[in-house]
Amino acid sequence: METLAAWYYADANHQQLGPLTRAALVEAVERGAVNAATLVWRDGLAGWQPLAKVAGEVGLHGHEPPVRPRSNQPDPLRPTTSATPVS
Repeated sequence: METLAAWYYADANHQQLGPLTRAALVEAVERGAVNAATLVWRDGLAGWQPLAKVAGEVGLHGHEPPVRPRSNQPDPLRPTTSATPVS
């Protein structure tokens, strides 16, 4: 059983969710709740980072997390800088 890795991410409402194991964060990517632009954090990181920057550490080896297709609507999973969650 994987120990709790204490990963957090900002959801569509810019709310901090977690703690999650790495496996749970990967599952969130697979179901589309998290993408490459989603801000994530764990103890030891200097600050919130887009998931794409830590994809290898999370266990998304060999591919980048999917980015939602562009449309006329803003991406609901991409947190804005004005509402970035804090630890």
